[in-house]
Amino acid sequence: MRKHYSNKLFQLISNLGFECNKFELKEKNSISSLETIIQVKETPLKFYFLNPNTSYEHFRSKYIPYSHYNIVTKYSPQDEWISFDGVVHDFEYWLKYHVKCYFDDNTEPNLWSQFNQANKTLNINQIDFSDKSFFSSNEIQEIQRGISELKLLIQQHLKTSKMEQKIVNEHMNYLSEASLRLNKFDWKSVAISTLISIVIALSLDTQKGQLIFDLFKKVFSSVQMLLLK
Repeated sequence: MRKHYSNKLFQLISNLGFECNKFELKEKNSISSLETIIQVKETPLKFYFLNPNTSYEHFRSKYIPYSHYNIVTKYSPQDEWISFDGVVHDFEYWLKYHVKCYFDDNTEPNLWSQFNQANKTLNINQIDFSDKSFFSSNEIQEIQRGISELKLLIQQHLKTSKMEQKIVNEHMNYLSEASLRLNKFDWKSVAISTLISIVIALSLDTQKGQLIFDLFKKVFSSVQMLLLK
């Protein structure tokens, strides 16, 4: 492929908001054609540009879509050659509707995994489902003290920005206020959903999400009514 065209592809990748260092370009030359391949590194996702051996100005294209099959499409068009602008349209479609979906899925938090991890870390299965009593004034004071400590620990361990810490504080304040009106069982459920909401709001990875749960357990492990043993 001419450098003029490969540079346009590089610019298109960048203009669509992708990190160009996550892609690589390779060429395979044969007697009948030149095949240029752009691949998302360490994935099966590839886009193929084909030039006949007689011209750099005529193209066909195919690609591997984002699916669980990873089967390459057929070269298009099959019976003729088209211009570079024609195959760029297909390349842009591949980037927007296949590559983007791949990256979105890899950055999207796994809420099922986060929830299961929270249950495991906090021993939610040990919650006494029959305890629908409300907190005593002393227990409410312990909760509020613990929440204030948890805010500080999250800021220290995650190095949160002012905006991120504002989000944390808002969620924690809601949890503190909930202890005044909810019974113990309902409050424990809200506590789990609040922690997961913080993980989602801050776009935390699995390791940092686990840290949130560990800090919560550390702070409240001494409060017997939470059953975080």
